Amino acid sequence: MLSEKNVKIAKYLAIFFKNIDNINIQQGLDDLQIYSFQGIRQISEEMFANYQYLSTFLKNVHAYLESTYLIEEDSEIACDFFITFLYNIFLSRNPENQFVVESRAEITIKQKISTFFYSPEFLGKTAKSLKIDYKYPNTNKENILLIGNCQAEELFKILSVFQDKFNVFVLSVRQELSKSFQDNCLVESLIQKYKFILTQELFDEKQFGKLITSNLFNLAREKIIILPNIYFRGLHPDLVGFKPYSSPFLDSHSNIAFKLHYDRITANSNDNLSKNIKVCIDSLKKDQIFMNSFLELMNRDKRWNIKIFDFISNNLIFLPLLLTFSHPTTLLITEVAQRIINYLELNDNSYSLPSSEFILTDWMNGPIWPIYDEIHRYFGLQYSTPTIFQCKGLYKYGLTIEEFINLSMDKYSKIKDEEFIAAYNELQIAKDFY
Repeated sequence: MLSEKNVKIAKYLAIFFKNIDNINIQQGLDDLQIYSFQGIRQISEEMFANYQYLSTFLKNVHAYLESTYLIEEDSEIACDFFITFLYNIFLSRNPENQFVVESRAEITIKQKISTFFYSPEFLGKTAKSLKIDYKYPNTNKENILLIGNCQAEELFKILSVFQDKFNVFVLSVRQELSKSFQDNCLVESLIQKYKFILTQELFDEKQFGKLITSNLFNLAREKIIILPNIYFRGLHPDLVGFKPYSSPFLDSHSNIAFKLHYDRITANSNDNLSKNIKVCIDSLKKDQIFMNSFLELMNRDKRWNIKIFDFISNNLIFLPLLLTFSHPTTLLITEVAQRIINYLELNDNSYSLPSSEFILTDWMNGPIWPIYDEIHRYFGLQYSTPTIFQCKGLYKYGLTIEEFINLSMDKYSKIKDEEFIAAYNELQIAKDFY
């Protein structure tokens, strides 16, 4: 026979585990006694061990926090009992000590749940549970192949976890593939293995061989789905990619550093770096670069089967969508993944995505380019953004813009002046400034 408190706790469990039929809540409750949470912990551990259970659980808790719904017993459950319950269901452990319990006694039930839901320990636990592990293909399921750059790789990780209808594979095009795919027979045999091929647009046969999109269309148009290849420079107008030279962040360069080094070697600058940087930011053709990128993205989107321009254009000012011009935030890549799920008609309770904050991407380990205060104010962005250059494994505490530009110019100083000037002109750096 359940105690009165356990009956009240059961109402919360019913909300949190809604649509998770495989978890036997009653079995856990049968073992539940006051201050003995083995039943709940058993349920919690099973939930955290299953990607889809955890996805649904997160959605349910988030929906409860966002709703105006209150359980009648919210104010009646003993605070110490409920806090211990939260620790066990969210963190699979008891509180550290009685002080932790007492310090949270006065806040409301929803505030208690929210505190756990957004705590570093809970976020860390869910992130660890949602990490991407390779799953061996199921021979009873059909296969889909994603072809593209790092964006396709991140989509592969998400789709591998949060849908179970297809085996998902990915073919990265970040390296040259022309030698591997010179023969159309090889590409044809590849196509035959997959129900669908989701590919970013590939145009250069010298780099991609017979994997170029036009050839895939010729071979099996009905199987080909065009993915977005998101590139938007409007909020990072000084960021340029140039592999022949090295910057503090590998091949990611600032055209401000290019311009200031060019001005230095052509005897057209003074030594006040901070002032020179500000002058360059002020003289960037912000509107022109933004609009050119905006129109380019809109035109690209018209060719894609998976549309994303509407989401970007509607949210660019209000939500953080880009870490660099080609690295979407987790929020944006999760939206793309959801649209793929919709396009493939997998959009039901079995294949729903959790909130993007619980999905890991590798981009947080790559370069994160700041949106400068001047750019932030100019476009009236409604969210906070990184203020320093960050890249995991490089410069532990990040770099200020002055440090990044200075280090870049130090690297450029090792290049012969005439060679650097040729590269400066090739990249048309001067066209970005008034």
